[in-house]
Amino acid sequence: MKKDRIIKLAVLNGAIMLTNILVFSNAFFKLKIGSGAFATAFGVMVIAMSGLVFFYGNIKILTAKAPPQPPMLKDKEILSLENCAAAVEHYLNNNAQTYAAHLKSVLAQIDRMKKKKRTIREMLLERFSETELSFEKFSTAVEQMERIMILNIRSLLNRINAFDEEEYEQMLESAHSHSEKLLETRRNIYNEYKAFVEKAAGNNEEILLKLDKLILEISKLNDLSVAEIEDMDAMVEIDTLIRDAKWYR
Repeated sequence: MKKDRIIKLAVLNGAIMLTNILVFSNAFFKLKIGSGAFATAFGVMVIAMSGLVFFYGNIKILTAKAPPQPPMLKDKEILSLENCAAAVEHYLNNNAQTYAAHLKSVLAQIDRMKKKKRTIREMLLERFSETELSFEKFSTAVEQMERIMILNIRSLLNRINAFDEEEYEQMLESAHSHSEKLLETRRNIYNEYKAFVEKAAGNNEEILLKLDKLILEISKLNDLSVAEIEDMDAMVEIDTLIRDAKWYR
């Protein structure tokens, strides 16, 4: 039986016992069935309600379905930032508390990415039409950065999905019963998971930083040729990041 279910059972049954002790104990309310019509009626009601709450509450807790486990993520399931946000929220709400801070950070990164995309598009439309090659060059670069972030987040979530959080928590609770060598091995495995998740979040920050540089350079634009656009510092950095995208998988 899972720890949270045991805690719920203990709290429920402890509350029922405490209620009956307070009502019927001579040290508290001193209620006695048979000592009067009101006392009898109230006492019977307390007993009946206690029995009802006991049976209903325990059955509900014992038969409650466990929250759904996050699914393994297929390429077809996450193709947009919106899909990413939905998947991250699913993990955040279902057995991924060890990485809760990282997941909240990723949600914020997704939101920032959406805002930067809108900002860049609005700035480009002030200078170019959508049919111009310059507009297409910038837009393609931003789309590629978005694709890399999606791949990065999908990889991060798959790694979290592979991490057995319940087993890790049990190991921490029973550390005294394991050899130091075994604990060290498990800790090293956990640290590898953690390092990967932190690196993935860091990669997202690198993507966002390069888009910030691109926004700054777009704000300085006048009329540039496609060749001049390709030589812009921010575009060179973005092209390098796109070429290295295989390291984000």
